[in-house]
Amino acid sequence: MAWVFSLVLFPVAAQLYEEPGSAFPTPTVESNCFQDNLADNQVYYQKLDQMFNGSSDAICPKTLGLFVNKPCTWAAGKATMTVAPVINQCHWAIRNFHWHDSSDEWSYMVQGVMQVILTSPTGVPWHSAVNTIGPGGVWFFPRGWPHAFVCVSEEGCNYVLTFNGPQAVAVNDHMIAETYAQLPDKIASYSMGMSMGEWATAKPKVAANTGTFFTRVDPAKFTWLPEENAEPAAVNRSDVEPGGFRNLVWITNAAATMTVISGHVNAATQGGISGGFDQGPSSKSYVAKSLGPYDAFYFPIRRGYWIEEATGTEPAEVIVVFEVGNWKALEAKTGFGCSNPVGAPWAYEATAGGIECPSSPELIQRRNLRRHEPDAQSFMQQPAENPEL
Repeated sequence: MAWVFSLVLFPVAAQLYEEPGSAFPTPTVESNCFQDNLADNQVYYQKLDQMFNGSSDAICPKTLGLFVNKPCTWAAGKATMTVAPVINQCHWAIRNFHWHDSSDEWSYMVQGVMQVILTSPTGVPWHSAVNTIGPGGVWFFPRGWPHAFVCVSEEGCNYVLTFNGPQAVAVNDHMIAETYAQLPDKIASYSMGMSMGEWATAKPKVAANTGTFFTRVDPAKFTWLPEENAEPAAVNRSDVEPGGFRNLVWITNAAATMTVISGHVNAATQGGISGGFDQGPSSKSYVAKSLGPYDAFYFPIRRGYWIEEATGTEPAEVIVVFEVGNWKALEAKTGFGCSNPVGAPWAYEATAGGIECPSSPELIQRRNLRRHEPDAQSFMQQPAENPEL
Protein backbone atom coordinates (compact mmCIF):
# COMPACT_ATOMS: atom_id res chain seq x y z
CA MET A 1 0.00 0.00 0.00
CA ALA A 2 1.51 3.31 -1.05
CA TRP A 3 0.67 6.17 1.26
CA VAL A 4 1.75 9.69 0.45
CA PHE A 5 1.12 12.35 3.05
CA SER A 6 2.64 15.79 3.54
CA LEU A 7 2.03 17.76 6.73
CA VAL A 8 3.18 21.34 7.23
CA LEU A 9 2.93 22.94 10.68
CA PHE A 10 2.90 26.68 11.22
CA PRO A 11 3.25 28.42 14.57
CA VAL A 12 2.78 32.17 15.01
CA ALA A 13 5.53 34.12 13.21
CA ALA A 14 6.47 35.52 16.57
CA GLN A 15 9.50 37.50 15.38
CA LEU A 16 7.08 40.27 14.45
CA TYR A 17 6.11 40.76 18.08
CA GLU A 18 8.10 42.91 20.48
CA GLU A 19 8.08 39.89 22.81
CA PRO A 20 8.96 37.08 20.40
CA GLY A 21 8.24 33.42 20.79
CA SER A 22 5.22 33.37 23.07
CA ALA A 23 4.49 29.93 24.50
CA PHE A 24 0.97 30.82 25.62
CA PRO A 25 -2.10 31.77 23.58
CA THR A 26 -2.77 35.48 23.22
CA PRO A 27 -6.04 36.35 24.96
CA THR A 28 -8.88 36.65 22.46
CA VAL A 29 -12.37 38.08 22.68
CA GLU A 30 -14.84 35.79 24.36
CA SER A 31 -17.10 33.72 22.16
CA ASN A 32 -20.66 34.98 22.05
CA CYS A 33 -21.88 31.44 21.34
CA PHE A 34 -23.99 29.70 23.95
CA GLN A 35 -24.40 25.95 23.94
CA ASP A 36 -27.06 24.48 26.20
CA ASN A 37 -25.91 20.89 25.88
CA LEU A 38 -22.20 20.32 25.39
CA ALA A 39 -22.60 16.62 24.69
CA ASP A 40 -24.79 17.32 21.66
CA ASN A 41 -22.45 19.91 20.15
CA GLN A 42 -19.16 18.03 19.99
CA VAL A 43 -18.42 18.79 16.32
CA TYR A 44 -14.76 19.38 15.53
CA TYR A 45 -14.66 19.61 11.74
CA GLN A 46 -16.46 21.46 8.98
CA LYS A 47 -16.47 20.68 5.29
CA LEU A 48 -16.33 23.48 2.76
CA ASP A 49 -20.01 23.18 1.85
CA GLN A 50 -20.93 23.67 5.52
CA MET A 51 -19.12 26.99 5.78
CA PHE A 52 -20.61 30.44 5.27
CA ASN A 53 -19.90 31.81 1.77
CA GLY A 54 -19.58 35.58 1.93
CA SER A 55 -18.34 36.04 -1.63
CA SER A 56 -19.49 38.67 -4.07
CA ASP A 57 -19.57 38.59 -7.87
CA ALA A 58 -18.88 42.31 -8.14
CA ILE A 59 -15.08 42.01 -8.56
CA CYS A 60 -14.51 38.43 -9.72
CA PRO A 61 -17.71 37.39 -11.53
CA LYS A 62 -18.85 33.87 -10.63
CA THR A 63 -15.43 32.85 -9.37
CA LEU A 64 -14.56 34.32 -5.97
CA GLY A 65 -15.43 32.17 -2.97
CA LEU A 66 -14.87 33.64 0.50
CA PHE A 67 -15.72 30.88 2.98
CA VAL A 68 -15.72 31.21 6.77
CA ASN A 69 -16.38 28.41 9.21
CA LYS A 70 -19.19 29.00 11.70
CA PRO A 71 -17.52 29.10 15.12
CA CYS A 72 -20.76 28.50 17.04
CA THR A 73 -21.28 25.17 15.29
CA TRP A 74 -17.98 23.49 16.14
CA ALA A 75 -16.11 22.70 19.35
CA ALA A 76 -19.30 23.25 21.37
CA GLY A 77 -19.14 26.96 20.60
CA LYS A 78 -15.84 27.22 22.47
CA ALA A 79 -13.34 27.21 19.61
CA THR A 80 -10.49 29.74 19.85
CA MET A 81 -9.59 29.67 16.16
CA THR A 82 -11.41 30.36 12.86
CA VAL A 83 -10.67 29.19 9.30
CA ALA A 84 -11.47 31.08 6.08
CA PRO A 85 -10.54 29.50 2.71
CA VAL A 86 -10.54 31.97 -0.19
CA ILE A 87 -10.94 30.39 -3.64
CA ASN A 88 -10.38 32.14 -6.99
CA GLN A 89 -9.44 35.66 -5.98
CA CYS A 90 -9.06 36.85 -9.55
CA HIS A 91 -6.14 38.60 -11.24
CA TRP A 92 -5.68 42.18 -9.95
CA ALA A 93 -8.27 41.76 -7.20
CA ILE A 94 -7.01 43.26 -3.94
CA ARG A 95 -8.20 42.52 -0.44
CA ASN A 96 -8.84 46.06 0.73
CA PHE A 97 -6.64 47.55 3.44
CA HIS A 98 -8.03 46.47 6.81
CA TRP A 99 -7.04 45.26 10.24
CA HIS A 100 -8.42 42.96 12.94
CA ASP A 101 -8.77 44.20 16.49
CA SER A 102 -9.16 40.78 18.11
CA SER A 103 -7.22 38.22 16.10
CA ASP A 104 -3.89 37.55 14.44
CA GLU A 105 -3.94 36.28 10.86
CA TRP A 106 -2.01 33.50 9.15
CA SER A 107 -2.32 32.47 5.52
CA TYR A 108 -1.08 29.60 3.37
CA MET A 109 -0.91 30.09 -0.40
CA VAL A 110 -2.32 27.19 -2.39
CA GLN A 111 -2.33 28.66 -5.93
CA GLY A 112 -1.14 31.84 -7.62
CA VAL A 113 1.17 34.68 -6.65
CA MET A 114 0.26 37.34 -4.12
CA GLN A 115 1.90 40.64 -3.24
CA VAL A 116 1.23 41.36 0.44
CA ILE A 117 1.58 44.72 2.20
CA LEU A 118 1.78 45.14 5.98
CA THR A 119 2.14 48.33 8.04
CA SER A 120 3.59 48.35 11.56
CA PRO A 121 1.90 50.58 14.14
CA THR A 122 5.14 50.80 16.13
CA GLY A 123 7.69 51.14 13.36
CA VAL A 124 9.27 47.87 14.54
CA PRO A 125 10.84 45.98 12.85
CA TRP A 126 9.96 48.32 9.94
CA HIS A 127 7.32 50.92 9.11
CA SER A 128 5.94 48.79 6.30
CA ALA A 129 6.84 45.57 4.50
CA VAL A 130 6.08 44.17 1.05
CA ASN A 131 6.58 40.54 0.09
CA THR A 132 5.63 38.46 -2.97
CA ILE A 133 4.76 34.83 -2.27
CA GLY A 134 3.70 31.86 -4.35
CA PRO A 135 2.24 28.39 -3.71
CA GLY A 136 3.33 27.04 -0.34
CA GLY A 137 4.18 30.51 0.95
CA VAL A 138 2.86 31.83 4.26
CA TRP A 139 2.21 35.20 5.81
CA PHE A 140 1.50 36.39 9.34
CA PHE A 141 -0.18 39.66 10.33
CA PRO A 142 -0.45 40.56 14.05
CA ARG A 143 -3.76 41.91 15.27
CA GLY A 144 -4.16 45.64 14.81
CA TRP A 145 -1.62 45.87 11.96
CA PRO A 146 -3.19 47.19 8.69
CA HIS A 147 -2.61 44.96 5.68
CA ALA A 148 -3.71 44.27 2.11
CA PHE A 149 -2.85 41.72 -0.58
CA VAL A 150 -3.28 41.74 -4.35
CA CYS A 151 -3.36 38.70 -6.66
CA VAL A 152 -0.76 39.29 -9.39
CA SER A 153 -1.12 36.01 -11.31
CA GLU A 154 -3.41 35.41 -14.26
CA GLU A 155 -4.68 32.06 -12.96
CA GLY A 156 -6.02 33.71 -9.80
CA CYS A 157 -5.15 33.01 -6.18
CA ASN A 158 -6.34 30.38 -3.71
CA TYR A 159 -5.30 30.52 -0.05
CA VAL A 160 -6.37 29.55 3.45
CA LEU A 161 -6.70 32.17 6.19
CA THR A 162 -6.59 31.19 9.85
CA PHE A 163 -7.38 33.47 12.80
CA ASN A 164 -6.88 32.95 16.53
CA GLY A 165 -10.30 34.21 17.52
CA PRO A 166 -13.57 32.46 18.33
CA GLN A 167 -15.72 34.61 16.05
CA ALA A 168 -15.99 34.87 12.29
CA VAL A 169 -13.39 37.36 11.08
CA ALA A 170 -16.01 39.79 9.79
CA VAL A 171 -17.04 40.49 13.37
CA ASN A 172 -13.75 42.21 14.17
CA ASP A 173 -12.70 43.40 10.73
CA HIS A 174 -12.05 47.09 10.11
CA MET A 175 -11.90 48.52 6.58
CA ILE A 176 -9.80 51.59 5.82
CA ALA A 177 -12.54 52.92 3.52
CA GLU A 178 -15.15 52.65 6.27
CA THR A 179 -12.89 54.49 8.69
CA TYR A 180 -12.21 57.40 6.31
CA ALA A 181 -15.85 57.69 5.23
CA GLN A 182 -16.89 58.26 8.84
CA LEU A 183 -14.27 60.91 9.65
CA PRO A 184 -14.88 64.66 9.67
CA ASP A 185 -13.72 66.10 6.34
CA LYS A 186 -10.80 68.08 7.77
CA ILE A 187 -9.43 65.03 9.60
CA ALA A 188 -9.96 62.70 6.64
CA SER A 189 -8.30 65.07 4.16
CA TYR A 190 -5.30 65.62 6.46
CA SER A 191 -4.90 61.89 7.17
CA MET A 192 -5.15 61.06 3.46
CA GLY A 193 -2.71 63.82 2.50
CA MET A 194 -5.26 65.69 0.39
CA SER A 195 -6.57 69.21 0.25
CA MET A 196 -10.17 69.76 1.32
CA GLY A 197 -11.13 70.12 -2.35
CA GLU A 198 -9.34 66.91 -3.34
CA TRP A 199 -11.02 65.06 -0.49
CA ALA A 200 -14.43 66.40 -1.51
CA THR A 201 -13.89 64.75 -4.91
CA ALA A 202 -12.59 61.50 -3.41
CA LYS A 203 -15.10 61.11 -0.59
CA PRO A 204 -18.06 59.75 -2.65
CA LYS A 205 -15.84 57.00 -4.07
CA VAL A 206 -14.57 56.12 -0.60
CA ALA A 207 -18.11 56.03 0.77
CA ALA A 208 -19.21 53.73 -2.06
CA ASN A 209 -16.42 51.26 -1.15
CA THR A 210 -17.28 50.79 2.52
CA GLY A 211 -17.97 47.25 3.62
CA THR A 212 -16.34 45.87 0.46
CA PHE A 213 -13.81 43.09 1.02
CA PHE A 214 -12.29 43.22 -2.47
CA THR A 215 -11.77 45.74 -5.25
CA ARG A 216 -9.56 45.88 -8.35
CA VAL A 217 -6.14 47.43 -8.84
CA ASP A 218 -5.65 49.37 -12.08
CA PRO A 219 -3.04 47.24 -13.95
CA ALA A 220 -1.71 50.37 -15.68
CA LYS A 221 -0.82 51.86 -12.30
CA PHE A 222 0.49 48.71 -10.61
CA THR A 223 4.21 48.61 -9.83
CA TRP A 224 6.31 45.87 -8.27
CA LEU A 225 7.39 47.20 -4.89
CA PRO A 226 10.77 46.40 -3.34
CA GLU A 227 10.59 43.45 -0.97
CA GLU A 228 11.51 43.35 2.71
CA ASN A 229 13.90 40.44 3.13
CA ALA A 230 15.65 41.08 6.44
CA GLU A 231 12.46 40.64 8.53
CA PRO A 232 9.84 39.45 6.04
CA ALA A 233 6.13 39.48 6.81
CA ALA A 234 5.63 36.56 4.40
CA VAL A 235 7.86 33.69 3.31
CA ASN A 236 7.84 30.98 0.65
CA ARG A 237 7.90 27.41 1.93
CA SER A 238 10.57 24.77 1.42
CA ASP A 239 10.03 21.36 -0.15
CA VAL A 240 8.76 18.59 2.11
CA GLU A 241 9.26 14.85 1.93
CA PRO A 242 6.38 12.34 1.61
CA GLY A 243 5.02 10.30 4.48
CA GLY A 244 1.89 8.44 5.53
CA PHE A 245 0.33 9.73 8.76
CA ARG A 246 0.73 12.03 11.71
CA ASN A 247 1.19 9.97 14.84
CA LEU A 248 -0.90 10.70 17.93
CA VAL A 249 0.38 13.88 19.60
CA TRP A 250 -0.70 16.29 22.32
CA ILE A 251 -0.06 20.03 21.95
CA THR A 252 0.12 21.04 25.57
CA ASN A 253 -0.02 24.83 25.27
CA ALA A 254 -2.14 25.67 22.22
CA ALA A 255 -5.21 24.89 20.19
CA ALA A 256 -4.74 24.28 16.46
CA THR A 257 -6.66 24.06 13.22
CA MET A 258 -5.97 21.71 10.32
CA THR A 259 -7.04 22.55 6.77
CA VAL A 260 -6.76 20.10 3.88
CA ILE A 261 -4.93 21.51 0.86
CA SER A 262 -5.11 18.51 -1.47
CA GLY A 263 -6.18 14.88 -1.40
CA HIS A 264 -8.24 13.34 1.40
CA VAL A 265 -7.42 12.61 5.02
CA ASN A 266 -8.96 11.13 8.13
CA ALA A 267 -8.42 13.00 11.40
CA ALA A 268 -9.51 12.82 15.01
CA THR A 269 -9.19 14.57 18.34
CA GLN A 270 -8.86 12.38 21.41
CA GLY A 271 -11.22 14.12 23.83
CA GLY A 272 -13.72 16.91 23.31
CA ILE A 273 -14.62 19.95 25.39
CA SER A 274 -16.40 19.16 28.62
CA GLY A 275 -17.93 21.33 31.30
CA GLY A 276 -20.10 21.24 34.39
CA PHE A 277 -20.99 17.76 35.58
CA ASP A 278 -20.85 16.20 32.12
CA GLN A 279 -17.33 14.81 31.70
CA GLY A 280 -18.30 12.36 28.96
CA PRO A 281 -17.03 14.35 25.98
CA SER A 282 -13.50 14.58 27.42
CA SER A 283 -13.00 10.81 27.08
CA LYS A 284 -14.41 10.33 23.57
CA SER A 285 -12.69 10.29 20.21
CA TYR A 286 -14.20 12.55 17.53
CA VAL A 287 -13.30 11.30 14.05
CA ALA A 288 -13.73 12.87 10.61
CA LYS A 289 -13.49 10.64 7.53
CA SER A 290 -12.30 11.61 4.05
CA LEU A 291 -11.89 15.35 4.56
CA GLY A 292 -11.15 17.00 1.21
CA PRO A 293 -9.63 20.29 -0.01
CA TYR A 294 -10.43 23.28 2.23
CA ASP A 295 -12.25 21.17 4.83
CA ALA A 296 -11.12 22.06 8.35
CA PHE A 297 -10.67 20.34 11.72
CA TYR A 298 -10.29 22.05 15.12
CA PHE A 299 -7.96 20.49 17.73
CA PRO A 300 -8.69 21.88 21.23
CA ILE A 301 -5.79 22.69 23.51
CA ARG A 302 -4.26 19.70 25.34
CA ARG A 303 -6.23 17.12 23.36
CA GLY A 304 -4.43 14.42 21.45
CA TYR A 305 -4.92 14.28 17.69
CA TRP A 306 -3.85 12.21 14.71
CA ILE A 307 -4.10 12.56 10.92
CA GLU A 308 -3.79 9.94 8.17
CA GLU A 309 -4.05 9.89 4.40
CA ALA A 310 -7.50 8.45 3.69
CA THR A 311 -7.23 6.53 0.41
CA GLY A 312 -3.92 4.71 0.67
CA THR A 313 -3.16 5.62 -2.95
CA GLU A 314 -3.32 9.36 -3.61
CA PRO A 315 -1.15 12.21 -2.34
CA ALA A 316 -2.52 14.45 0.39
CA GLU A 317 -1.36 17.69 1.96
CA VAL A 318 -2.65 19.52 5.03
CA ILE A 319 -1.59 22.52 7.07
CA VAL A 320 -1.85 22.79 10.83
CA VAL A 321 -1.76 26.25 12.44
CA PHE A 322 -1.11 26.75 16.16
CA GLU A 323 -2.16 29.81 18.14
CA VAL A 324 1.24 30.33 19.79
CA GLY A 325 4.78 30.97 18.61
CA ASN A 326 6.46 28.17 20.56
CA TRP A 327 4.15 25.18 20.65
CA LYS A 328 4.98 22.20 22.87
CA ALA A 329 4.32 18.69 21.59
CA LEU A 330 4.11 15.42 23.50
CA GLU A 331 4.42 12.47 21.14
CA ALA A 332 2.43 9.36 22.08
CA LYS A 333 5.25 7.09 20.96
CA THR A 334 7.82 8.63 23.28
CA GLY A 335 5.40 9.60 26.03
CA PHE A 336 3.14 6.58 26.38
CA GLY A 337 4.69 3.71 24.45
CA CYS A 338 6.80 0.63 25.10
CA SER A 339 9.89 2.47 23.86
CA ASN A 340 9.41 5.36 26.28
CA PRO A 341 12.80 6.71 27.36
CA VAL A 342 11.83 6.35 31.04
CA GLY A 343 12.74 2.69 30.62
CA ALA A 344 9.76 1.25 32.48
CA PRO A 345 7.89 -0.92 29.97
CA TRP A 346 6.23 -2.78 32.87
CA ALA A 347 4.32 0.40 33.74
CA TYR A 348 2.91 0.67 30.23
CA GLU A 349 2.18 -3.06 30.10
CA ALA A 350 0.03 -2.79 33.22
CA THR A 351 -1.62 0.48 32.23
CA ALA A 352 -2.58 -0.89 28.81
CA GLY A 353 -4.37 -3.89 30.29
CA GLY A 354 -1.63 -6.47 30.74
CA ILE A 355 -0.01 -6.35 27.30
CA GLU A 356 3.57 -7.51 26.81
CA CYS A 357 6.08 -5.05 25.37
CA PRO A 358 8.77 -6.42 23.01
CA SER A 359 12.11 -6.97 24.71
CA SER A 360 13.89 -4.66 22.26
CA PRO A 361 11.25 -2.49 20.64
CA GLU A 362 12.19 -1.27 17.21
CA LEU A 363 11.17 1.94 15.57
CA ILE A 364 8.63 0.97 12.95
CA GLN A 365 8.13 4.45 11.53
CA ARG A 366 10.33 6.80 9.61
CA ARG A 367 10.13 10.41 10.68
CA ASN A 368 11.73 13.36 8.91
CA LEU A 369 11.92 16.80 10.42
CA ARG A 370 12.82 19.74 8.23
CA ARG A 371 12.93 23.37 9.23
CA HIS A 372 11.14 25.88 7.04
CA GLU A 373 11.86 29.55 6.79
CA PRO A 374 11.59 30.86 9.42
CA ASP A 375 9.34 28.98 11.85
CA ALA A 376 7.40 26.25 10.07
CA GLN A 377 8.07 22.57 10.65
CA SER A 378 7.05 19.40 8.84
CA PHE A 379 6.45 16.01 10.38
CA MET A 380 5.94 13.14 7.92
CA GLN A 381 5.55 9.51 8.89
CA GLN A 382 4.87 6.35 6.93
CA PRO A 383 4.30 2.68 7.78
CA ALA A 384 7.23 0.29 7.85
CA GLU A 385 7.98 -1.77 4.77
CA ASN A 386 7.32 -4.86 6.92
CA PRO A 387 3.99 -4.24 8.71
CA GLU A 388 4.65 -7.14 11.10
CA LEU A 389 7.52 -5.40 12.85
